[in-house]
Amino acid sequence: MNKTLSASPMTRRAFLVSCSALSCVACGWETPAAPTRDQLLAQAPVRITDPQNSAVLLTPDILVRGTFAPSTLTDDIWLIVWPAEAGGKGYHQSPNAAVGEPCVVDRQNQRWSVPTGLGGPPQAYEISVHTADAAASRAMRDFLIEWARTGIFVGLSREQLPVGLVERHRIAITRR
Repeated sequence: MNKTLSASPMTRRAFLVSCSALSCVACGWETPAAPTRDQLLAQAPVRITDPQNSAVLLTPDILVRGTFAPSTLTDDIWLIVWPAEAGGKGYHQSPNAAVGEPCVVDRQNQRWSVPTGLGGPPQAYEISVHTADAAASRAMRDFLIEWARTGIFVGLSREQLPVGLVERHRIAITRR
């Protein structure tokens, strides 16, 4: 009896995968490299569509907009502005910081938006959009409510971002 034919589907699959890898080595082919972080972000379900990457803006107040997929996305969407001169601190944006609202989401059209302030002197910025599970979104809300209450906006470092907040897309812009 041929043992390959009687092996479980998982065993046959593992055998085929190992043969495929061996044939790549034997033929001198390279195995495909793992996708980079930027490649994974490019395939993300949440994207910034306006402003465009590398845009030069003249005003500190803008409306950042984007799209998301699938239409069943239940996580909140948060936008963070990272000023180049802020020492690695980011400032999440809200249509109403006093109550800690995330981005405005239009589920029917799979679009989101948030008014954004590019504070400080004209400079370069990174803008990143994130999805947040319930716990991460609650933490983001709490930060905003406290900031709005005290009027002290100290920003958050990447290490301070809550677990469950996942970056989906990032652009770089400049304000003159």
